[in-house]
Amino acid sequence: MQKLQKQVHALIDTANNIEDTGVASAYDSDFEKMEETLKETKKMLADANISKEDIEEMSKKLALLRKQVISGREKLGAIETRISNVTQAVDFAQKDLEHLQKEADKVTKATIDLEDKASKIKEADVLGAFNITRESGAKSMDAQRRTDAAIGKLAAAENQALRASELLDKNKNDFEKQYLENEAALNEAETLLSSLESYLPRLNEQVCGASSAPCDALCGGPGSCGFCGGQSCMEGAVSKANQAKSFATEADTRLDEKQKEAEEVLAIVRDVLTETSKAKAQAEKAFDVAKNTAQRANASRASLDKISEEIQEFLNAQRSTPEQIRNLAEEVLAKKISLTPDQITDLTGKIRESLAKINNIDEILNETRGNKSIAANLEARAVHANKQAEDLQKAMEEIREGLQLAEQAQNNVTIVLEEIEKMQAQARELIDKGRESTVAVEEKAQNANTTLSELEGVMSGVKVEYLQISESAKNALTTVDAALAAATNAEKKNKQIQSDLERANDLLVKRMEGNVAPQQRAEKLRERAGKLLYQAQRHNDDIDNLSKDSTELRLDDYEQILTDLNARLERVRRDIQEKIDFHSTCG
Repeated sequence: MQKLQKQVHALIDTANNIEDTGVASAYDSDFEKMEETLKETKKMLADANISKEDIEEMSKKLALLRKQVISGREKLGAIETRISNVTQAVDFAQKDLEHLQKEADKVTKATIDLEDKASKIKEADVLGAFNITRESGAKSMDAQRRTDAAIGKLAAAENQALRASELLDKNKNDFEKQYLENEAALNEAETLLSSLESYLPRLNEQVCGASSAPCDALCGGPGSCGFCGGQSCMEGAVSKANQAKSFATEADTRLDEKQKEAEEVLAIVRDVLTETSKAKAQAEKAFDVAKNTAQRANASRASLDKISEEIQEFLNAQRSTPEQIRNLAEEVLAKKISLTPDQITDLTGKIRESLAKINNIDEILNETRGNKSIAANLEARAVHANKQAEDLQKAMEEIREGLQLAEQAQNNVTIVLEEIEKMQAQARELIDKGRESTVAVEEKAQNANTTLSELEGVMSGVKVEYLQISESAKNALTTVDAALAAATNAEKKNKQIQSDLERANDLLVKRMEGNVAPQQRAEKLRERAGKLLYQAQRHNDDIDNLSKDSTELRLDDYEQILTDLNARLERVRRDIQEKIDFHSTCG
């Protein structure tokens, strides 16, 4: 602008030196165009005129913007710290969930151990012993009624053979041994029968132990001495059956006691399962809350990352820097015109008056050719100044947009900070609740472990007592088997004796006609032998039904109960495993 001013003054001096001879206004249009360009330039400079106060204010705003950006970065750093704290809290909650998962695994292992122990003592499981014993009692009563209804009927030889075959299939080795013993006993019975045939006159002595009639008081008659298996004889079938009955009664009493203990233990286990279910529900609730908190924290983190990217993009954008704007403003301020508009108008009028007095146009044209090029150069520089003013205006608009974006970013950061603070408060509350739930679950797990330990001790005691009962029952079954064998032998011997008695009766009828009293005694002997055989058969059937029905049905019921328990434990284990996998995947 200073150069332009000098050129204008030189042009004025040149015009003043022109002779006043008159000249045509050949350059009027060019000067008018130049004046219009100067007016437009002046107007644009007036529009884009920026004083030092504006620059200082702009510098203050830029400094404030820098402070806000720095504050925003510090807040972002604080937000990152808070996010790290929230992440750490979520990690702590995850660790608590993992601890809860371990406790659940312990409970699952304890349940599996209990299942294994239950499978080991499958035959000794006392959970349904009371019901099974009651059903066995009912079946025993039914068997008693069936037996009472079948009084006077002896079991057919075919049923005995089938039963003997079943017993042989169950205890093959024992029955083979018993078979050999029975065969030897049969041989001995045949020998005895042979001797009876040779000693028929001494039949009373062989039966009662005395040759007199009636029998001695010491014997008490048939069925009451050691020869007939009466109550006074410890080797008889009745005594063995009574002993087996007492063993069964004692076992029933012990089973009742163990049933009560088992019901108490079952109540404890049910309480533990209920508490475990509550703890599981609380853990699921805490996990859902932690999951929602984590999702909200991730959403906040994503929004913060987006805002950070926008701020970074704004800071790294290819725009005019504040230093460039300052330099441009200083340059514009340095380009000032010393003349006022009125002075420029007066100067233009003087130039026109001087040009109107010019006559030698050709000479002037030749002399002012350089001035015309100077004027064109001046016009070009004015256009360039106009362009610079437009660029400056655009830069100011960009600065305003940047300030608006920075203010909007600051507002967004403030909103995000408030949301994060709320989320942190909620996360702290949830973490506190999760910790309280975890403590409660740990206490319940410890109680469950204690209860399981006590249950294990009780089950060990039950197992020992069951072994004792099993030993007693085994002895009773052995005794019953012996009684069955003895009853079978007695039945066979009775049949043989009955046939022998029939033959003997025939012989007696033939040889001892008129001997009514011995005949009546023999008849009574036969009747008492039949009653003895019936009683032995009835007790044999009762014991067999009791042992068979109670044992098989008990095992079937136990197997069904254990199957249901296994299915239930499998469902619980599958649910716990699914929750564990879900926690591990979402954690």
